[in-house]
Amino acid sequence: MATTDWNLRSRAHACMKCGAPFEAGGAVRTAVLPFEAPLVAELFAERLAEEAAAVAAGAAPKPHPDYVRLDFCQACWKALPGDTPWISAWKSVYEPPPAEPADPVRKADHESLLRSLLEGPEPENWLPEIYLLAILLERRRVLVERRVTTAPDGTRVHIYEHRRSGDILLVADPAFTADRIPETQARIEKLLGIERPGAAAPAPPKVGLLGGSFDPIHEGHLALAREAMRVAGLDRVLFAPAADSPFKTGRMHASAEDREAMVRLAIEGEPRFELCRADLVRGGVSYSVDLVRDVKASLPPGAELFFVLGADALLGLHGWRDAGELVRLCRFLSFGRRGSAPDPAALGFDPETAARLAADFHPDFDAPVSSSEIRRRLAAGEPADGLLPPAVAAYAAGRGLYRGPAPDAPDAAPAPDAAPAPDAPPAG
Repeated sequence: MATTDWNLRSRAHACMKCGAPFEAGGAVRTAVLPFEAPLVAELFAERLAEEAAAVAAGAAPKPHPDYVRLDFCQACWKALPGDTPWISAWKSVYEPPPAEPADPVRKADHESLLRSLLEGPEPENWLPEIYLLAILLERRRVLVERRVTTAPDGTRVHIYEHRRSGDILLVADPAFTADRIPETQARIEKLLGIERPGAAAPAPPKVGLLGGSFDPIHEGHLALAREAMRVAGLDRVLFAPAADSPFKTGRMHASAEDREAMVRLAIEGEPRFELCRADLVRGGVSYSVDLVRDVKASLPPGAELFFVLGADALLGLHGWRDAGELVRLCRFLSFGRRGSAPDPAALGFDPETAARLAADFHPDFDAPVSSSEIRRRLAAGEPADGLLPPAVAAYAAGRGLYRGPAPDAPDAAPAPDAAPAPDAPPAG
């Protein structure tokens, strides 16, 4: 990112077009767009004219940021041109800024450290620390990632919003490898004044990975993730929506943006559930081996990755792309009803691998919910009570998803369909 880029901008307390103050609990429409956009020139015309006059009088020109944050009331938002070139836009609820504490002197924490690094004179010197702090605060539900975009110089930029204050943080992706995480964590602890002489190294994390189309995500997916955490002692579970499933190419019922939004809503109250955007960022057909490679590269050394899937999907695993590599990269936790234990000889792998896969099968899990049945009910105007998280049901209704003619076919993976459809084998 260029040194003129801004990294943090606070939410306005009034509409930037009509000037009406925002009311507590009222809707705020926020957008990030390029500084060169015509709307920016319109809203900042007076300030830009003053700067131009100062330059004409001999003053040095002021640098401008590449991006601008704008906040609008609902009425002004609806009146904006439809072709406005947003980088990202979303709706939130306005909360008045919290009162200043009586004693402003306090020990630095992760949030205050992140702000100080972003607002400091040389944030580009602290990119790994800023990036790691932002990820930590997202996991703690302090920040919410709104979008990942690309700066003019090719840098990937994560757009975060502070859940309470509404502040926007632009965090550049330093593209550093997993082996640099420990040293970056050590520098963060030093900045926070944390000293741990002789402290034992923490145990490597155990991470679950649940991929699929999530079209839509439902209670069966969440139940499967909770069961995986219970039986394997997982520290967290990543939900990875596919950009395009190998067996459903061109047949997704909801857009990637809608499916991502529904996953975010479904896991909102689960502190150990996280959204993984690897497939969405990569785009194209989503193969599990690519997803696992990306996730493995992002985990600290020694971390153990568990791919979570249903027993039916396990039977087709040998036909997934690069299946031999895939079963070496991670463990596969499979779940099904009692009596559905797979026969190792039928799994299509060598005896040792097949025995390992069969040993990680867990019976007595029965969540007979499928996305295809939910889509059928919604298309027919039937209730789907108890099948969808309430926030997901409200989102789907508000967006008009899955309405109209009944879906053409059931999902490729039978219940529970939390696992992705089997990957298509490589051509040839």
